[in-house]
Amino acid sequence: MSESPRNEGRALAEIRLHRRLAAAHDSHANELAALIETEEEIELPQLRGSIQRRIVALPQLFTERGLSAAEIAAHLNYDSANAHSALNSLTDLGTIELVGGSAPKRWRMPRSHRRDRILRLSRLMPANRWATYGDFAVAVYDDPRMARTVARVAAKNPSFIGPHRILASGGVISEGWEDSEGHGAERCEWLLRDAGIKFSNGRADPTQQVGWESLRELLDEDEQAGELAAAA
Repeated sequence: MSESPRNEGRALAEIRLHRRLAAAHDSHANELAALIETEEEIELPQLRGSIQRRIVALPQLFTERGLSAAEIAAHLNYDSANAHSALNSLTDLGTIELVGGSAPKRWRMPRSHRRDRILRLSRLMPANRWATYGDFAVAVYDDPRMARTVARVAAKNPSFIGPHRILASGGVISEGWEDSEGHGAERCEWLLRDAGIKFSNGRADPTQQVGWESLRELLDEDEQAGELAAAA
């Protein structure tokens, strides 16, 4: 027996209601996840010295395989023994982890970092391009309201690469911008210029901006490549 028009209308209304509730719950879940990430970022240990920051910046540490001390030393043109010592210190801090059963020993980012889409995307940005916090938020969360979360992660997490290349709307350096060593907006502008990004009249060159669509493509391609590598 077919449903009466009254019952069909009630069913359609319930479908619309549940869809709205699902969308609201999904948005709220994203916001809660962002709050948790933010608390974790605030508690991150400070890196000691430039060599630790250079190690953490290596994109290969975001792979499941990771890197050995010799490979890291080669990437950084650094002494292998000193690289090994820095790796041990970073492991003690919890910034990186040993790959279980690896021989020779290899290190990588912790699982939470490897799966963090904000951190992954920061490493995929082309060297001479910039993006806004809002576009980063749309690419990662599909929600521009998460721009403040992106800004906090960029400011607090040493695993976020190139925080100077993520700017406020219009390519403006955010008020209160500060790097890990306490340098302010002038340092940010210097880093932008050093990366090949033109900067004038308080704004980065709009022709060098990466929009959310391109950021989303970079992230999707990287995640697909990671899934293929894990399945191989």
